[in-house]
Amino acid sequence: GDPRVLIAVLDSGSYWEDRDLVNKWFLSERERPPPADACQKPENRGEGKRKYDANADGVFNVQDYTTATGHEQPAIGKLCDGRVMDKNRNGIVDPQDLIAAFSDGKDDDKNGYIDDIAGWDFFRNDNDAMDETRYGHGTGEAHDSAGETDNGVGEAGVCPKCRVMPLRVGDSFVADAN
Repeated sequence: GDPRVLIAVLDSGSYWEDRDLVNKWFLSERERPPPADACQKPENRGEGKRKYDANADGVFNVQDYTTATGHEQPAIGKLCDGRVMDKNRNGIVDPQDLIAAFSDGKDDDKNGYIDDIAGWDFFRNDNDAMDETRYGHGTGEAHDSAGETDNGVGEAGVCPKCRVMPLRVGDSFVADAN
């Protein structure tokens, strides 16, 4: 697996707070500002030097808004960007918190989807691909594709270093048995 590989999961949406996937969700660099200076490694700090990969681990993810690194969960207690809060109150920084913090009603990347910070919900036509029915199929598919390795939570996916973009296309995944 390679963190430059992006896997799109077209399904029932995802559980943003899933501990095996929270560090794997794709984040669009062009729909939000980079993490605050307080999050940046010293070499990234200064006017015009802020980078999205604030912790310089080669991957841009929710950890870049916290002091968490490696397999650590991006806990709220590790938050280093004052613009981000635990909006969904689950104890970790996840893409839904970034959606709440940085949605500004603009299509900054000019791809036709306003504030598509971490995927898209085609079922509700909004920027939050959360599986609100709690069906879980999309999250399961994301696990199979890119579950994180060696984090003490779940099993590795087939491409454990790949990134995942949830694209919600329905509220459940039901196969016709006929």
